[in-house]
Amino acid sequence: MQREFNFTNDDLTANQARRLSPRQQKELQGYLAAARKGVAVSLGLTLSAPILILGLLLALAASGDELSDIWPAWLAAGALYFAIFGVFVAVDARRRKRLREQQVQEVHGRPIRHEKQHKGLTAYYVTIGDVRFQVQPEQYREFKDNSYYRVYYLVHPPTNWILSLYET
Repeated sequence: MQREFNFTNDDLTANQARRLSPRQQKELQGYLAAARKGVAVSLGLTLSAPILILGLLLALAASGDELSDIWPAWLAAGALYFAIFGVFVAVDARRRKRLREQQVQEVHGRPIRHEKQHKGLTAYYVTIGDVRFQVQPEQYREFKDNSYYRVYYLVHPPTNWILSLYET
Protein backbone atom coordinates (compact mmCIF):
# COMPACT_ATOMS: atom_id res chain seq x y z
CA MET A 1 0.00 0.00 0.00
CA GLN A 2 2.95 2.32 0.54
CA ARG A 3 3.62 2.63 -3.18
CA GLU A 4 -0.02 3.26 -4.13
CA PHE A 5 -0.51 5.87 -1.39
CA ASN A 6 2.99 7.38 -1.70
CA PHE A 7 4.22 7.14 1.88
CA THR A 8 7.30 5.78 3.61
CA ASN A 9 7.92 4.03 6.93
CA ASP A 10 9.17 7.39 8.28
CA ASP A 11 5.90 9.01 7.18
CA LEU A 12 3.86 6.32 8.95
CA THR A 13 5.92 6.63 12.14
CA ALA A 14 5.47 10.42 12.18
CA ASN A 15 1.74 10.11 11.45
CA GLN A 16 1.29 7.62 14.31
CA ALA A 17 2.73 10.34 16.56
CA ARG A 18 0.15 12.72 15.01
CA ARG A 19 2.81 14.68 13.12
CA LEU A 20 3.78 15.13 9.51
CA SER A 21 7.14 13.80 8.41
CA PRO A 22 9.62 16.31 6.92
CA ARG A 23 8.84 14.85 3.47
CA GLN A 24 5.09 15.35 3.99
CA GLN A 25 5.63 18.89 5.30
CA LYS A 26 7.57 19.74 2.13
CA GLU A 27 4.82 18.24 -0.05
CA LEU A 28 2.14 20.17 1.86
CA GLN A 29 4.06 23.46 1.56
CA GLY A 30 4.31 22.94 -2.22
CA TYR A 31 0.56 22.32 -2.41
CA LEU A 32 -0.20 25.43 -0.33
CA ALA A 33 2.14 27.58 -2.44
CA ALA A 34 0.39 26.42 -5.63
CA ALA A 35 -3.00 27.14 -4.03
CA ARG A 36 -1.89 30.69 -3.12
CA LYS A 37 -0.82 31.31 -6.72
CA GLY A 38 -4.17 30.00 -7.93
CA VAL A 39 -6.03 32.38 -5.64
CA ALA A 40 -3.90 35.31 -6.86
CA VAL A 41 -4.60 34.50 -10.53
CA SER A 42 -8.29 34.00 -9.78
CA LEU A 43 -8.46 37.29 -7.90
CA GLY A 44 -6.75 39.11 -10.77
CA LEU A 45 -9.19 37.71 -13.31
CA THR A 46 -12.16 38.41 -11.05
CA LEU A 47 -11.16 42.02 -10.49
CA SER A 48 -10.29 42.75 -14.11
CA ALA A 49 -13.74 41.89 -15.53
CA PRO A 50 -15.74 44.39 -13.42
CA ILE A 51 -13.09 47.07 -13.93
CA LEU A 52 -13.38 46.67 -17.70
CA ILE A 53 -17.17 46.79 -17.51
CA LEU A 54 -17.06 49.88 -15.27
CA GLY A 55 -14.69 51.56 -17.73
CA LEU A 56 -17.07 50.75 -20.58
CA LEU A 57 -20.05 52.15 -18.65
CA LEU A 58 -18.16 55.36 -17.82
CA ALA A 59 -17.18 55.76 -21.48
CA LEU A 60 -20.81 55.24 -22.54
CA ALA A 61 -22.01 57.75 -19.93
CA ALA A 62 -19.49 60.34 -21.15
CA SER A 63 -20.67 59.89 -24.73
CA GLY A 64 -24.34 60.28 -23.72
CA ASP A 65 -25.22 56.79 -24.99
CA GLU A 66 -28.59 55.34 -23.94
CA LEU A 67 -26.92 52.15 -22.65
CA SER A 68 -25.43 54.17 -19.81
CA ASP A 69 -28.92 54.35 -18.26
CA ILE A 70 -28.60 50.73 -17.15
CA TRP A 71 -25.54 51.36 -14.95
CA PRO A 72 -27.47 50.68 -11.69
CA ALA A 73 -28.29 47.18 -12.92
CA TRP A 74 -24.63 46.66 -13.86
CA LEU A 75 -23.53 47.82 -10.41
CA ALA A 76 -25.96 45.42 -8.74
CA ALA A 77 -24.73 42.57 -10.93
CA GLY A 78 -21.14 43.51 -10.07
CA ALA A 79 -21.92 43.46 -6.34
CA LEU A 80 -23.49 40.02 -6.69
CA TYR A 81 -20.47 38.87 -8.70
CA PHE A 82 -18.09 39.97 -5.91
CA ALA A 83 -20.28 38.43 -3.20
CA ILE A 84 -20.27 35.04 -4.92
CA PHE A 85 -16.53 35.23 -5.49
CA GLY A 86 -16.03 36.24 -1.85
CA VAL A 87 -17.84 33.12 -0.65
CA PHE A 88 -15.61 30.89 -2.78
CA VAL A 89 -12.46 32.65 -1.55
CA ALA A 90 -13.60 32.32 2.08
CA VAL A 91 -14.34 28.61 1.74
CA ASP A 92 -10.99 28.01 0.05
CA ALA A 93 -9.16 30.02 2.73
CA ARG A 94 -10.80 27.93 5.45
CA ARG A 95 -9.76 24.69 3.73
CA ARG A 96 -6.16 25.90 3.35
CA LYS A 97 -6.09 27.06 7.00
CA ARG A 98 -7.01 23.56 8.14
CA LEU A 99 -4.16 22.15 6.07
CA ARG A 100 -1.69 24.70 7.45
CA GLU A 101 -2.62 23.61 10.99
CA GLN A 102 -1.23 20.16 10.08
CA GLN A 103 -3.48 18.30 12.51
CA VAL A 104 -3.02 14.64 11.67
CA GLN A 105 -6.28 12.74 12.25
CA GLU A 106 -6.82 9.03 12.62
CA VAL A 107 -9.71 6.74 11.78
CA HIS A 108 -10.00 2.97 11.77
CA GLY A 109 -12.51 0.41 10.64
CA ARG A 110 -13.71 -1.59 7.67
CA PRO A 111 -13.74 0.15 4.33
CA ILE A 112 -16.95 0.79 2.45
CA ARG A 113 -16.05 1.22 -1.19
CA HIS A 114 -18.26 2.99 -3.69
CA GLU A 115 -17.99 4.46 -7.15
CA LYS A 116 -19.82 7.37 -8.74
CA GLN A 117 -20.26 7.85 -12.46
CA HIS A 118 -20.49 11.38 -13.84
CA LYS A 119 -20.35 12.31 -17.53
CA GLY A 120 -18.45 9.17 -18.43
CA LEU A 121 -15.91 9.50 -15.61
CA THR A 122 -15.70 7.34 -12.50
CA ALA A 123 -14.83 8.71 -9.06
CA TYR A 124 -13.69 6.20 -6.45
CA TYR A 125 -14.49 6.62 -2.77
CA VAL A 126 -13.65 4.71 0.38
CA THR A 127 -15.41 5.45 3.66
CA ILE A 128 -13.88 4.29 6.93
CA GLY A 129 -15.85 5.07 10.06
CA ASP A 130 -17.57 8.31 9.19
CA VAL A 131 -14.72 9.69 7.07
CA ARG A 132 -14.91 9.62 3.28
CA PHE A 133 -11.83 9.62 1.05
CA GLN A 134 -11.65 10.03 -2.70
CA VAL A 135 -8.92 7.77 -4.05
CA GLN A 136 -7.30 6.81 -7.32
CA PRO A 137 -8.38 3.54 -9.01
CA GLU A 138 -5.15 1.76 -8.01
CA GLN A 139 -5.66 2.86 -4.39
CA TYR A 140 -9.30 1.80 -4.48
CA ARG A 141 -8.30 -1.73 -5.51
CA GLU A 142 -5.96 -2.03 -2.51
CA PHE A 143 -8.81 -1.97 0.03
CA LYS A 144 -10.18 -5.39 0.99
CA ASP A 145 -13.83 -5.33 2.08
CA ASN A 146 -13.44 -7.65 5.10
CA SER A 147 -10.24 -6.10 6.47
CA TYR A 148 -9.71 -3.35 9.03
CA TYR A 149 -7.56 -0.32 8.30
CA ARG A 150 -6.05 2.47 10.35
CA VAL A 151 -5.80 5.63 8.25
CA TYR A 152 -3.90 8.82 9.09
CA TYR A 153 -5.12 11.86 7.21
CA LEU A 154 -5.47 15.63 7.07
CA VAL A 155 -8.96 17.12 7.04
CA HIS A 156 -9.39 18.58 3.58
CA PRO A 157 -13.08 18.54 2.64
CA PRO A 158 -14.83 17.21 0.77
CA THR A 159 -12.67 14.09 0.50
CA ASN A 160 -9.72 14.48 2.92
CA TRP A 161 -6.03 13.79 2.31
CA ILE A 162 -4.68 10.33 3.15
CA LEU A 163 -1.15 10.54 4.57
CA SER A 164 -0.54 6.89 5.45
CA LEU A 165 -2.43 3.76 6.41
CA TYR A 166 -2.06 0.11 7.23
CA GLU A 167 -4.18 -2.99 7.45
CA THR A 168 -4.76 -4.12 11.04
